[in-house]
Amino acid sequence: RECQTQIAHFRGRAFSPFVVHADRLFYRFVSNTEGGGEHGWGYRFHALPMRGLQWLREEQVLRDASLEWACWLLQFMLNDVEALVASGAVHNVQVYDALVSYLRRPGSPYKHRVVSLVTQLLNKPALFPAAGLPNLTSLAGISRVVLERCQAEKARGQLFLPRSLLQLVELSITAATAQRLMIRTFPDSAMAKALLEPPPDAADA
Repeated sequence: RECQTQIAHFRGRAFSPFVVHADRLFYRFVSNTEGGGEHGWGYRFHALPMRGLQWLREEQVLRDASLEWACWLLQFMLNDVEALVASGAVHNVQVYDALVSYLRRPGSPYKHRVVSLVTQLLNKPALFPAAGLPNLTSLAGISRVVLERCQAEKARGQLFLPRSLLQLVELSITAATAQRLMIRTFPDSAMAKALLEPPPDAADA
């Protein structure tokens, strides 16, 4: 097999889960051991079906979840049902936490759609109720990784960032802007107090 489309690449013991959008997978193993003799070791992998991504048959609608349908429905409400969005029905902690939890899960597909949905939610932070503000610090780890990746791309002399990385940059900037607005709007909220309170080391200095 030519194996022209690389899905994943691992070295040593640094293996992590990955998703294959196909029913067949070809792999290539390269060893640096000289002599061509028996290594005395090997490796194995487990393949599991991804359930709950999309409906392929009508009977699945009654018994299975569909991430694709959920993303489409939320996007439809955010973009085309202004009265519902204005009422704050979509902006709640449960929706935000579910989306961010999915983003932080390694190897999950459709992340570009989830990133877009989180960005749209945070574009209107004032619609979150004062008693139910989202924990925006949960995106801090993602923002750090995005910044490191941007710096690495700059060091390589890349003039343009990949589209997927640009989408994450937009999410990071939107989250930072939403956080500042929430602190100004709800200074007495638990989220604002946690962010404005100096760390213990700084307080003791």
